[in-house]
Amino acid sequence: MESAILSLAIALLGLFLAHISLGIFRFKSLTIPKAFYLTYIVFVYVPSIFVFFSVSGQYRATYLTATTLTLIFFPLGVLTVRIILGTYKITDRQYYEKPFVPLSINESSWRHSFIWILISSMILLMAYLLVVPRVALFEAILHPHSYLYLAKAREDSFKLLKVGSILKYSFTWLRVLILPYLSLVSFLAWYATRKKFWLWSFFISVITALFYASLSLAKMPVAWVMLLLAVAYYLARQGNVSIKRMLVFGLLIFIFPVFVVFIVMPWSETGASYVLIIQGIVRRIFWVPAWVLYHYFEVFPENVAFLHGRSIGALSIFQGESFFPVSNFVYQYMNPDKPLSHGLANAPFIGNLYADFGLVGVIGGSFFIGMLSEFLHYYLTKKPKTPIYVATYAYLIGAFYLMNNTALPVVLNTNGLIWIFIILFGMRLTEEVLRNIWKEIPKKSTP
Repeated sequence: MESAILSLAIALLGLFLAHISLGIFRFKSLTIPKAFYLTYIVFVYVPSIFVFFSVSGQYRATYLTATTLTLIFFPLGVLTVRIILGTYKITDRQYYEKPFVPLSINESSWRHSFIWILISSMILLMAYLLVVPRVALFEAILHPHSYLYLAKAREDSFKLLKVGSILKYSFTWLRVLILPYLSLVSFLAWYATRKKFWLWSFFISVITALFYASLSLAKMPVAWVMLLLAVAYYLARQGNVSIKRMLVFGLLIFIFPVFVVFIVMPWSETGASYVLIIQGIVRRIFWVPAWVLYHYFEVFPENVAFLHGRSIGALSIFQGESFFPVSNFVYQYMNPDKPLSHGLANAPFIGNLYADFGLVGVIGGSFFIGMLSEFLHYYLTKKPKTPIYVATYAYLIGAFYLMNNTALPVVLNTNGLIWIFIILFGMRLTEEVLRNIWKEIPKKSTP
């Protein structure tokens, strides 16, 4: 009980720091750092208190300490960057009140750049359909309510896909980054211009994104696309979104997860009560991340010594050590009798940080993420408010939210927090090249 009281006292101090550095209670001007902090409280910290009271033993105090420390050191990281950049007195509302500006003077070059990336994405999608042994979504339609069979089909259709690492990463980035980002850009371009080209581009890109995201039967990818569109709409509306429309987006986000649970689970379980399905999804969102995270504190360092970076592939290679699959190890620890031994027990970002470096990793990682989120916020809000930059901002809000469910290196690499800027640079470079080519064409055709 004393640990819980102390945690709540520290959390109040964290909220005070967040109010100073983030303006945490200004909900109509959500920023990347602010969105992360609020979602962390809702999806990690508050559930961790309930987990703390539901377990017993020597690990729960360290666990609650770790979830609480982020509330302090994340806003300190944000505040540090604001002091360094001299942006302490700048209000976030200024960004929201800025109007959209055109993509460029020559919008046709942006259109061609968008089309080339979309066509390349569809070619990559067709390559996926050619190499995948079985598509889980199609298997679910043909064999509904076959839980174990469909669970294996889901693993085979993506996680255990036997292709080269480069191609596998490409398939992943296509699902979580490229197609969703194209959907955001085209939606925001249409919202800003109301031109039919961008409307049709949005329909094509979002349908393709949702189709590809649904193929593995994983619940998150489809919900991810809808979540990003909801964030983009919020930004386009300058934070003025009615509760009714928020509920509509909420329904769209959860519709596919409900469908997956219904079609995968045995009929005896799904046919009895739709309420149980909803309860299962709510439990997955609000309870499971914090519950899985607790087991990281049971495993490390009691059963496995701190890894000192071995959970990070690139860092383990640099150290000359073997990579340690943390999420798979914790999954096997939690489910020793499960038939699927290759499952993943993904936890919020502090799980891997603790597994590597203990509480020092949690403190340093939280501080670093606070600095990173504020720097990216500063960088993007200083750019022209064009659809591509607003789409990037929306994507980063979603990417930082993902840290409540998975490790920081996964968000940086697999979920595309780093690669989004590669795409942004690629689109700008392609647009510039095409624009320069078209400038030269009239000169060459003139006698």
